[in-house]
Amino acid sequence: MDSRWTGDLHIDALLNRGGPEGQRENSNTPPTKWDSDPDFKGLQKTVITYSFITKKSKLNYGDDRVKRIKPYTDFSKKQKSDISNLFDLISSYIDVDFRKVKDKKTVGTIRIGFNTITDESGNYRPGIYATADPPNEEPRGGDIWFNRGFTGDNFSKGLVEGFGTPTPSSVMLHEILHSLGLEHPNDNPNHQVPESIHNWEHTLLADEYSHPAEFFNMNKSYGVSSTPMPWDLASLQHLYGANPKTNKGGTTYKYANTIPFYETIWDASGNDTLDLSNFNKNLKINLTDGELSTLSFDVEDERWSNKQHGNLGIAFGCIIENAAGGSGNDSIIGNEADNNLKGNGGDDSLNGGLGFDVLTGGSGQDTFQIQPGKGNVVIMDFTDGEDKILITAPITVTTRIIGSDTELLSDGDLMAKILNSSGLLQQDDLTFS
Repeated sequence: MDSRWTGDLHIDALLNRGGPEGQRENSNTPPTKWDSDPDFKGLQKTVITYSFITKKSKLNYGDDRVKRIKPYTDFSKKQKSDISNLFDLISSYIDVDFRKVKDKKTVGTIRIGFNTITDESGNYRPGIYATADPPNEEPRGGDIWFNRGFTGDNFSKGLVEGFGTPTPSSVMLHEILHSLGLEHPNDNPNHQVPESIHNWEHTLLADEYSHPAEFFNMNKSYGVSSTPMPWDLASLQHLYGANPKTNKGGTTYKYANTIPFYETIWDASGNDTLDLSNFNKNLKINLTDGELSTLSFDVEDERWSNKQHGNLGIAFGCIIENAAGGSGNDSIIGNEADNNLKGNGGDDSLNGGLGFDVLTGGSGQDTFQIQPGKGNVVIMDFTDGEDKILITAPITVTTRIIGSDTELLSDGDLMAKILNSSGLLQQDDLTFS
């Protein structure tokens, strides 16, 4: 089934160009996606089936070695369970019901198996991890093949001992995304992504992480698994729709401060909070949809205790209203909604962005950023001589005392109200950029 181009780079960049591999030279061909499986009529959701290829499975297409592929081996029971969990994970982001079926007379729309992957001359290529075909009507459309050298892989989520980053589950997600209709960034010459986006932190379809991402703890090495990331989900939700039920209502997101991860939040509705108050290292929190936050963990591995690259994304179109930092020196940026931002301990920087925002610095020397013309803020706990107010434009500011509070105005427009600050706010408390 054909989809459409949108004109939005963050959506179009990863969409396929239609048809099987080798027939996608026209970058303007409409992208394709799977229709709902006809065996599951009458359901509101799109149903896409998947099956695990066994050594007994029949394939009616070949590869560079043979006219009909003969599967190398079967997936173990645990591997199949772990991979099914990955389909459930994807379903939490998109409006699709994935159903596992047997690979016998009828097979899944997406079939997953082990094969001997070779070059065009039939020479075994052990360095190729896996391949996948996009949605198309050819017999191999949607099929995923992992190379025979990876039959012992652990496809579980989270930290995976003895494997690198990306973990096998992340590679499997990469291939499933291909089978659902996504391509690598920059495969389409009409939709080139910025270099800052061409990494696994932003999309699992990229070539690599922007930095070493393994995790070493207690003399053991772990791979750090990932969910699909913001640019993956923008394209995927365009093709299949967003899941309207995931995390409905008010949801609070909390994470262990000693277990590194890569994750994207999708939240369908409600007034929601990102609560990182249990973290002790410096955090860079950004509630803007499509952006990444950078969380440093309470671990010895400096790659994760002093994190330099984002690891927690918020999906495009997802609104998280509130955030709480930890005891480190945190930077917290809001979004277009009415945000309630709390710095807690440390010397924090709070910027509400658009909307009507409430900012609480907590202990430490905090900086409250105000953007003229972009909503207004209430500052709950300004401390003269410790905290600063940063006006992000060179404008003239006037003050007005209302009871025990101080209001900041520009050309008569209210920018901020500082509670319990009457007579305390001095000119040197204000800085401009």
